[in-house]
Amino acid sequence: MTPHRLAALLDDAARGRFPDPDGLVEVLPPAGTAMAVVGFTAHHSIAVDLPQEPVRELLPEGDLIAPLSAPFLAELGSRIGRRDDGIDVVLAAGGLDGEPALAETGTAAHPRAAKRSSSDG
Repeated sequence: MTPHRLAALLDDAARGRFPDPDGLVEVLPPAGTAMAVVGFTAHHSIAVDLPQEPVRELLPEGDLIAPLSAPFLAELGSRIGRRDDGIDVVLAAGGLDGEPALAETGTAAHPRAAKRSSSDG
């Protein structure tokens, strides 16, 4: 099975292979129920449950930062019935040998995750 295009991009980025800084905005179907706007250097991928054209109409031509701008994210969120809570960063790298230095925590152990979890219910 071929991985979702966004999963492939993130996997490549974790290996140090980034998309060309070509100014391209890819509008992709969602990965299951997960929707996202991901920005690389002058290359963006938008995984959303909308046709391409309405998404592209929200983006000013030639504005390389527009897909991560507050007006775009707010309007996109409005159209799909979701809210923009801010921009997060995804950091990825290959695993290291040995025992992990960090331990995974549950949502109750992290204030931001706990707040998000309680507001979703």
